[in-house]
Amino acid sequence: MSDDPWRGAEVVRADPAATAALPPGALPPDALLLLTRHGVPAQVEGMFYRLGDPLLAERTIGGVRWYQLGTDETGHAGVYLARHGDGQVWHTADDGVTMLFVNSSVPLFLMFLRRWHDFLEDFRDAGDDRRAVRHGRRLRRELRCADRPALRTDAAWWAYVYEEVADGVRLPGD
Repeated sequence: MSDDPWRGAEVVRADPAATAALPPGALPPDALLLLTRHGVPAQVEGMFYRLGDPLLAERTIGGVRWYQLGTDETGHAGVYLARHGDGQVWHTADDGVTMLFVNSSVPLFLMFLRRWHDFLEDFRDAGDDRRAVRHGRRLRRELRCADRPALRTDAAWWAYVYEEVADGVRLPGD
């Protein structure tokens, strides 16, 4: 990631003292380094919001430890969570039970968020939905090379997002 992966947007960084206090092996070292050095965006419109519990607040769901990254909306929302140990990112619906796979790691999640942020910025005022759909399809193919499981058609968060882009349902400016 560059020195400013969020293009000057407001970010929330993990507190180094809090990350040091996490149980051993809580998250992979590369994830903790990115979260303390670069952080997460305060928001990526319509996709990610750093609200509620502190970054990396611990939760237990079904006997598994998770660390909160952010929410998917500003109101009653689902939550993005990093799984203890391997750092896979999952999304739990607002019911706190239903979960969808998001990314294979925190660094990949941050990269996908950054690419979504750029997609929104690049096409927000373009006024050409067909071009945005074509670019979204191309972006989906590129991202599939980085994290194939994140774009499976069966129960993966980003697969749903990019399917909506391809169908013209979810586009910048909508």
